[in-house]
Amino acid sequence: MKSVQHHYAATALACIENIKSTSLQQQQQYGSLCHRFPSMVMLNGLRLTVTFFSSDKGMRSQYLDDISRALNVNLRKQIPDEMDKYRLLTRQVLAASVWYKRYAEAILGVTQSDAVEEERDES
Repeated sequence: MKSVQHHYAATALACIENIKSTSLQQQQQYGSLCHRFPSMVMLNGLRLTVTFFSSDKGMRSQYLDDISRALNVNLRKQIPDEMDKYRLLTRQVLAASVWYKRYAEAILGVTQSDAVEEERDES
C-alpha cells in the first residue's frame, strides 16, 4: 500500500516530466510557480491563492490542475467552508507542493532564487 506522500511524489514527478517536454520559458514559469505557490498559500490563504491561480489560462492554471490531481480534489470547486476541513486541505496542499518544488529544482533546474528573479521581472 502506498503512503500519501508516495502518491504526492509520484503525481508530482509525472507532472514535472510532462512540463519537461515544453519550451524552456514554460519550464521556468512552471518551476517558479512550484516555488511561489506554497508561500502564497501561507501568506494569503488557500482560497485566495487558488482564486488567483484560477484567473490565469497559462502556467498558473496548469499548476493548479496538477496539484489538484495530486490531491484528488478539484481545488477550483471543492474548498470547504468548515474551518477544520479547510485547515486540513491547506496542510495537504502544502505537503503535496513540497514534491513539486523538489522536482522543479532537480528536473527543471529552477531554484528559489530563479523564482524570486522571475517575480521581480513580472512586477
